[in-house]
Amino acid sequence: MGRPPIDITGKRVGKLVALYRVNIGRRHGHVWMFRCDCGNLTERTTGQFGRRKNPVQDCGNHTYAERTTRRLGTNPTYRSWWGARLRCVDPNNPAYSNYGERGIYMCDRWVESFDNFLDDMGRRPSGMSLDRIDNNGPYSPENCRWATRAEQNNNRRSVILIDVEGRALALKNAAKELGVDYKRLHYLVRTRGLEFSKAVERARELEALRAA
Repeated sequence: MGRPPIDITGKRVGKLVALYRVNIGRRHGHVWMFRCDCGNLTERTTGQFGRRKNPVQDCGNHTYAERTTRRLGTNPTYRSWWGARLRCVDPNNPAYSNYGERGIYMCDRWVESFDNFLDDMGRRPSGMSLDRIDNNGPYSPENCRWATRAEQNNNRRSVILIDVEGRALALKNAAKELGVDYKRLHYLVRTRGLEFSKAVERARELEALRAA
């Protein structure tokens, strides 16, 4: 007589949980019925289930879908969509407090489908990332664009926008255009609370005194 079968009822490997023994196998172990996490039932031998190298871990019915997800996970457009989605809907995401908790949401059309996002935004151009035009607005077709890092930085909530001859410029860009030291100008505007024109005038006075 062979060895009595080992009871693996309730044991789990990957997505499979052993339910009950179906029959006694001859070469590769006893045959058991397993339930996959997807709900499917499948028969596997204890040899397949228990082997140390590459054990069977699912019913096989959703392997293609998982391969597709892994493949998309390397796609920059997919990563942009998935990252934005998690920031809006997942409270466990580290960035959720600055997005979902702050009222920033992703439109239903994009939450439901990456294909919808791809149809609306197209593929992510090289060197660009997903940016919301209105920093307090949602992730939606009318409020999103592909933007360079410089454009994204200029669109951050912390960026001070200045009207220079009818153009809205980030303070850093305005300082560069006017030939004024940015750090000094930032201090005068942000800390001292001076109006931009007066801050520029004061910054130039201080630079002249320093150069004298």
